[in-house]
Amino acid sequence: MRTRGDRGLGGGASPRYDTGTSIGADLVVDASGRTSRLPDWLTELGLPAVTSTVIDAHVAYASRLYAAPDPCTPPWVAAMEVVQAPHVRRGFMATRVEDGRLLVTLQGADGDRPPHDPDGFTAFASSLHTPLADLLARLTPLSSIRPYAHCANRRTHYHRLRAWPDGLIALGDSLCAFNPLYGQGMGVAAMEAELLHTLTAREPAHDDARLWWGHTSHAPRRTTGTSAPSQPPHRQE
Repeated sequence: MRTRGDRGLGGGASPRYDTGTSIGADLVVDASGRTSRLPDWLTELGLPAVTSTVIDAHVAYASRLYAAPDPCTPPWVAAMEVVQAPHVRRGFMATRVEDGRLLVTLQGADGDRPPHDPDGFTAFASSLHTPLADLLARLTPLSSIRPYAHCANRRTHYHRLRAWPDGLIALGDSLCAFNPLYGQGMGVAAMEAELLHTLTAREPAHDDARLWWGHTSHAPRRTTGTSAPSQPPHRQE
C-alpha cells in the first residue's frame, strides 16, 4: 500500500498477485476479513501499531451431514444441547435440511474441541446428555467432518490512531469480527455497507474516512452468551 503526499492514499499492488504495478484510488476499502494485513501495512507506512481487543471463549465446532430418510427422520425440526461453560463445555445443534438430510454440529467451549475424525466425533456425541449418538448410529454420513475454530471476537481499534491516510477505511471482519455461528458479523457488515453507500453519495467526499471512523467507533462488539464461559478470556493486543 502506498500513499500520496502526507495523508492522501494511493493504491497498492494486487494483494493476491504481486504484479509490481499500483492502482491509483481515491477510496480504498479493506474488506479482506479476519486475515487482513492492514495493521502491518499501516506500520510499514510509519503509523503507530494499531491495538485490538479480543474476547475468546475458545469455542470450536465440527459439522457433518447425514441422510435421514423415513423411518429414521427425527420427529423434530431442530434440536440442541446448550453449552454453559465453564461447567458444561459440550453441546450440539442438529437441524433437518432439504432432501431428507440432517446437519449435525458438535460444539465445544473453553478449549474442549470436538474431534474431526469419525470415531472421535461419535465418542464426543456419546458424551452428551441428549441421546444424539443413538440417532446418528441409525443414519448414513453424507459428508466428511468439517471443523471450525476461528471464533474469537476481535475489535481492531483503527479509530484510535490520531494520524490516518485519507481515503482508507476497513469494514466487516477486517474491523470487527464475531463468532460466525450467530450471524452478527453479517449484520454488522451489512450496516457498514449501507453506511459506506451513504457517505460516498455525499459531496464533497474528501472527509469520508474521518466520518467513517466517527460512525464505526461504536460498532457492536459483544460475545454470544450461549457459547462463551461466564467470564470469557479478554485481552488487548
